[in-house]
Amino acid sequence: MDIEILSKKENQLIDRIELQVLAKHLGAATPKREEIRELVAGAVRAEKDRVIVDHLETGFGQGMTRAYVKVYPSKKRALEVETRPILVRNKLAEPKPKAEKAKAGPPPGKPKGEAKAEAKPEGKAETKPKAEGKPEGKAEHKPDAKPKAEE
Repeated sequence: MDIEILSKKENQLIDRIELQVLAKHLGAATPKREEIRELVAGAVRAEKDRVIVDHLETGFGQGMTRAYVKVYPSKKRALEVETRPILVRNKLAEPKPKAEKAKAGPPPGKPKGEAKAEAKPEGKAETKPKAEGKPEGKAEHKPDAKPKAEE
């Protein structure tokens, strides 16, 4: 696999370098994030921990992948700026355990005991009142031909 840096921009406000990269992988599968991180780290002479792959885009059957990559001055700065999902995808943070998600409980504002609103009685299901003048299930017929005007 070969990479080419298409554009390089210094973002001084966030203190990082933003790259548009083209990875050529003819006849091979779409490269993994880890592979792109390693290649970019080597190309810009940075440690792999400072390189974040934001997203990858591969065209169907093209064998080329565009990537948006960010290079930070330190791993600490990358952890401060990037969102948790991006850090997890780049293996710089651990995902939240599934048990922790389940313990979250019901959404705020609803008491625990109130699972559903009032249950309907088991009898007849409620029906909407019928509109007057129109039979149920039939559409109103509109004639195709216009009436002839009298001369």
